Amino acid sequence: MATTIQRLLVIGGEPSVWDKLQPLLADDRGVGEIRRIHQYPSSEELARVVYLFPPDVIFLGLESAPAAAIVMADIDVQAPSTPVVGFNRLDDTRAVTEWMRAGIREIVKPPFTREQIQEVIPRMAALAARRNPHKVHKHLCAFLPSRAGSGTSTLACHLARTLATEHRGQVLLADFDLISSSLRYFLNLNAGATIRDVAETIDCMDSRQWQECVVRMDRLDVLNAGQFNPRRPLRTETVARLLSYAATHYNVMFADLSGNMETYSLEVLRSSGAIFVVTQPDALSLGAARDKADFLDSLGLKSRAGLLVRQPPNATLPPSAQLERYCGLPVSGVFDYTGCRAQHLEEDLPEKPLPSGLRKQLALMAKAVAQTAASPVLRLPIQPAGFAANWF
Repeated sequence: MATTIQRLLVIGGEPSVWDKLQPLLADDRGVGEIRRIHQYPSSEELARVVYLFPPDVIFLGLESAPAAAIVMADIDVQAPSTPVVGFNRLDDTRAVTEWMRAGIREIVKPPFTREQIQEVIPRMAALAARRNPHKVHKHLCAFLPSRAGSGTSTLACHLARTLATEHRGQVLLADFDLISSSLRYFLNLNAGATIRDVAETIDCMDSRQWQECVVRMDRLDVLNAGQFNPRRPLRTETVARLLSYAATHYNVMFADLSGNMETYSLEVLRSSGAIFVVTQPDALSLGAARDKADFLDSLGLKSRAGLLVRQPPNATLPPSAQLERYCGLPVSGVFDYTGCRAQHLEEDLPEKPLPSGLRKQLALMAKAVAQTAASPVLRLPIQPAGFAANWF
């Protein structure tokens, strides 16, 4: 059963009441992002908010019964079946009955307690999950950097190309880093459709259009993140449909994430059969990897996650057991980038020869991913037999 709420929308609420409720919601591990509309919105404003921030659960202030009733009617249209929790300072049994008939699931009132909120949140999360269950694609692997500069995009690209070349399967590499994409430069992707274009037209997509949108590199297809454009966000619903469409066309899908935990990135993580937290062995990166592991645990996704360690030249690695105890994740792979020379702007990086040791490590990991994706039973975390022992 789901116990977390990814997006919580708060509408209205008297300031004195909200000031008491807000700290309890913010401290609850079962609540992700919280946004509040201070005043009751018009139908048009609510539609705009729901479009940009599709809520899993709504908390509705009941300080004005007539206005709140209008908002409830709009919620039925703009966000149907979304669980609604009312909050108010009044204790009126007859009013509670009327609100329940209007569709409000529960009502909480001061004095709010941590125990009360911890009971309400899992119930609402379970309702939200049944309303819109996440489809897990076992052949989708998400690459999540522990922090910026961890080499996540480079490793994801090398693994994707190795997998496509050596295992002759159809592989998709989707760049979901819309803020600081390095794959766009890594693969010299400066033209064609972007992942935003695909997401916005996914409902009318066919196979011919899809092939026109992706960039084909041998048996590897790439979805380009495109240029930075904060005015054009990715919507969670369209990302979910994009992944479902792509899942029917590829043996393995790689999703390169920014690590900023955008709403759409959380959708990718929830839909992934495997999550790889990519880190380097320095103290700052490992600490950030542990934070990512804790966050995945709060989403109920830690059991799907493994650690990929990108070893810089001349770096010393701690024992694998020590890394696993510190970060709280099993080590799924270690990749030694010693001997990789610097990249120049005029060079096509993916075509540069890699050191033989790194090629072997990539091939072993690619084989494990291919076998797991083809298996009828999802075995997580993905870890090649003896992999960590061979390179520590």
